[in-house]
Amino acid sequence: MEPAFLSISISNEGKQKREFFENVSTNTKLDDTISTPSSNTESGDLTQIFKLVGNSIVKVSSKDQQVLGSGFVYSKEGHIITNNHVVQTAEIFDVIFSDRNAYTAKVVGKDPYSDIAVLQIIDDFLDQDVVPLPIGNSSSIEVGQQIIAIGNPLGFSNTMTTGIVSQIGRLLPADSEIEGGFVSPNVIQTDAVINPGNSGGPMLDTKGEVIGINTSIFSPTGVYAGIGFAIPSNAITRIVPALIQEGHYDHAWLGFTGDSLYPDLAESLGFPRNYKGVLVESVDVGGPGSEVGLRGTGTATTSRGNSIGNTVGDILIALDGQTIKGIEDVIVFLEEQKTVGENIVITVNRNGETLDLNAILEPRPVNTN
Repeated sequence: MEPAFLSISISNEGKQKREFFENVSTNTKLDDTISTPSSNTESGDLTQIFKLVGNSIVKVSSKDQQVLGSGFVYSKEGHIITNNHVVQTAEIFDVIFSDRNAYTAKVVGKDPYSDIAVLQIIDDFLDQDVVPLPIGNSSSIEVGQQIIAIGNPLGFSNTMTTGIVSQIGRLLPADSEIEGGFVSPNVIQTDAVINPGNSGGPMLDTKGEVIGINTSIFSPTGVYAGIGFAIPSNAITRIVPALIQEGHYDHAWLGFTGDSLYPDLAESLGFPRNYKGVLVESVDVGGPGSEVGLRGTGTATTSRGNSIGNTVGDILIALDGQTIKGIEDVIVFLEEQKTVGENIVITVNRNGETLDLNAILEPRPVNTN
């Protein structure tokens, strides 16, 4: 049995590249489904936290024993949260609790963009003490804060490790099955020991609340090297209800690619060295940006198709009046502040002139390898 995990490398220039990937690796209301074990323990008591949450964390295993990951209970209806890359090769899995009770579960929703998936137990589990873990607010975490990771690294069930939040706001590439260079925003970086098999398990704060889903590591060898990543819990709050209801989640899409204006690039385009914004490199034909005239970098032509030389794309400087300093600001704003079907005002600098373009956001197109 091979554990599930995802390992990536991020270059110094801020561009993401995938180094290693191995497969091992009705509305749900929070008040109705999420209990709060933290109410019965003092913050920082790791022993008590483990006792309270231990049986809410499961091992996720494929029926052929070729996939191993982790997950945790989300609702009393038997919903289990894990990573998309843990369950992408099958539809039926075993979920095994710490008391060794095992149940069959099916995939009810998954989102490769955020690497979140939801299973639901389909066996009779009335005799199982199913306690959902409380979902915390990942926007309130700080660098240096102590965190806890629990999962099944390398097949060792219910392993607990601790560490700190090393950094917040990281960008991670979406799953390898997705084309288009999409990334997950606001990912949490930690030094807690995470290994293959931890994928899908919870990252907890010292109140026992879920603040993330352990999802990947940076490693040249495939095992722990001091840098792990977790999808923030606010993504769970935003995405999981849709996965349960619809089986998928629609991410807002503008339809362009771009790059942050780094100092040398800004100077080469005739701007002050510290001018901030995003250079639009290409625009998807038929996408929201294209429909309102957003311009990418390339060779301009006349209406008769005659080349008139190279052109510099628009410099995106604000969305809905919110200043954009880099590509990460665009990604976070679209993901966390906007939904499909909403209007958005795109403010650009075009050849020194400031223009407002009014677009309607669409869902990302289904485009997989």
